[in-house]
Amino acid sequence: MALVDDWPDVRWEFASGSFMAKVPTTFLRVRPRSRDVQVTFMLDRVVDEFPVTEHIQQSARRVAHAVHVDDPAQVDGQLLNWLREAHALCRR
Repeated sequence: MALVDDWPDVRWEFASGSFMAKVPTTFLRVRPRSRDVQVTFMLDRVVDEFPVTEHIQQSARRVAHAVHVDDPAQVDGQLLNWLREAHALCRR
């Protein structure tokens, strides 16, 4: 979560076992689970490649993508780029 704290306009909310980063709408959801952490982010396109495990069309412009992280090393440049893209999309 600290990775996005310095990004413009980010505020955190907690609901239903998840931490949500908003700018003003949710661009990132972090859900701790017993075996991993589910990271969900919004993009304006479908990404169907590893490590994305699922994607769901949320609206005409937004697709939610889920990544399951069980090791901090999995938070790599690819995932950070998707999070930056999600942040920019939801700030519009």
